[in-house]
Amino acid sequence: VNPVSLKLKTKAIGHVTVTVTGNGGCPVEGATVKAIKTGAIKISPKKVDTDGNGEAAFTITAKKKTGNAKVIFKAGKLKEKVPVKVTK
Repeated sequence: VNPVSLKLKTKAIGHVTVTVTGNGGCPVEGATVKAIKTGAIKISPKKVDTDGNGEAAFTITAKKKTGNAKVIFKAGKLKEKVPVKVTK
């Protein structure tokens, strides 16, 4: 997951790329990555399949409220958390 954390101002937009690799570090094409959010953020899309580079791109938008949020990305049995801090 890149970046591993985000700091956004209210109503700002950030981007996260999830890369899925298999044995030997080879990219996995067509793996479904789901995003589950908590807190004052929106995420789009909620799920996407990886491309030929094993990458899935997500857009995170901060709402009007400040505080801490997080996004959990899942691909099969793999799970990664990305903390998001929303400030004014």
